[in-house]
Amino acid sequence: MCEYFCENVYNDINKETSIKGIDEMMEHNQLKVSQQDNILILERIFNYPVEMIYDSFTDGRMLEEWWGPKGIKTTNIIYDFRPGGIWFFKLNSEYGVSFSKSIFQEISENRFSYIDYFSDEEGNELKEMGSSLIDNQFESIPEGTKFTTTITFESKEKLEESLEMKILEGIESTLNRLDDLLSQL
Repeated sequence: MCEYFCENVYNDINKETSIKGIDEMMEHNQLKVSQQDNILILERIFNYPVEMIYDSFTDGRMLEEWWGPKGIKTTNIIYDFRPGGIWFFKLNSEYGVSFSKSIFQEISENRFSYIDYFSDEEGNELKEMGSSLIDNQFESIPEGTKFTTTITFESKEKLEESLEMKILEGIESTLNRLDDLLSQL
């Protein structure tokens, strides 16, 4: 289910970009990427105040406006932003529907983490896809906001599978959608 969906969505994204891998990604559109074993670290500068970027990531209605790569429409089924709360959502595209579920872990000023996984329509984890721990940090800098997301995969193999599924291109497209949305406000 998800593999077909992800493969086609990310293939469409890849047609629109010249990105081939991590090395080229680091040079593209302000996104800096590094990898350490089973951990992927991404940094991007946004030219907006930290409060605006943090709110864009933590307001469920706002997330529906930009979350997911180009061509995806996100619909929240459950959005409960608190430690132990759940974010269960549907991703719609011309290739079908995919579901994802996150369980918020820690939430503090300008930082939050959650466990993330693909799920079925009932919210049950698709274990073959694996889960990851995502830690998002938002730092105020003179240019605006430095956003850092650290994704810890279950194993280096799961990270490599995600790279093959074009996770970097998907994240870049998603963050570009946020930037485009904020430029219109």
